[in-house]
Amino acid sequence: MFETARRSFERSPALFRRTFARYRLVVVNGEETFAYQVNLTRFKRIIRAIANALYFHEFGGKFPHHWLVYNATMISENQGFRGLVDRHNPQLRAMLRNVPAAERDTNQPEVFRYGVYRGQEEHEVLYRLLFYGGVDIYAFGASPEQLENNPQAGA
Repeated sequence: MFETARRSFERSPALFRRTFARYRLVVVNGEETFAYQVNLTRFKRIIRAIANALYFHEFGGKFPHHWLVYNATMISENQGFRGLVDRHNPQLRAMLRNVPAAERDTNQPEVFRYGVYRGQEEHEVLYRLLFYGGVDIYAFGASPEQLENNPQAGA
């Protein structure tokens, strides 16, 4: 994953500066990596736009509901720097990995791949987005009732 991303950033140093404006090297679980702050509002807006485009491509229309976004690759500051145990995300990640999403072909699978799952209800759509072979992000549809019961989910 790192080599493909590195090549992209070498071709476009401005992309690297914009993506990782403030970062620092850290060791997490014995591995050297780097940590950076993410603008989650912007991140979710971009992933929702990708999900909308894929939905239109797959089903020929606009998705009439709201997308919830979950980045299965990110870890929290508490987990990364304070060593706190994450009791919820491992279960959620395992559940999402087990959704039978049908893999789709893309022009550059080393940069971007995706899978789609369509359930019985109109809002039951899930996209598994895989960037650079390792950044695993999910976008899944939420009904109006689900958003009503969890108003923070729409943020």
